[in-house]
Amino acid sequence: MHSNVHQSMLFSDLLWISESFLSLALLLLFRVRKIQGYFWLRAFLWLKCLSFPLLFTLLRVHPFGHTAAQMYNYYFYPYWAVYAGEAVICFFVLRELFTISLEPLEGLRKLGLVLFRWVVCISAVVALAVSVAPA
Repeated sequence: MHSNVHQSMLFSDLLWISESFLSLALLLLFRVRKIQGYFWLRAFLWLKCLSFPLLFTLLRVHPFGHTAAQMYNYYFYPYWAVYAGEAVICFFVLRELFTISLEPLEGLRKLGLVLFRWVVCISAVVALAVSVAPA
């Protein structure tokens, strides 16, 4: 059983590392091909690339003799801060791709953006209600 747990942790780490390198490769592709625009997509990819070394180090490296449980306490808040940033930027990436895809259809794009804003507002209200409500 220990071998399976070790293999799954190794596979998880490899996926995490490959995600960071694929994000960096996509950023490099944007630069080489001189693709302009996609500001929010670039911001999302940069956040992925820059947060990986910090989070991976906090989770896997145990300096000064700290235990894994102690290091997880240091990992917890930066992880959720990065996750919240990714969620906000992901919303803007979706909005950016939506507006680009519907650029030729002006009326449909305006209607879609109004619906998009309503969905975001309702989702924010539901998220706040769930977070404030007692367990």
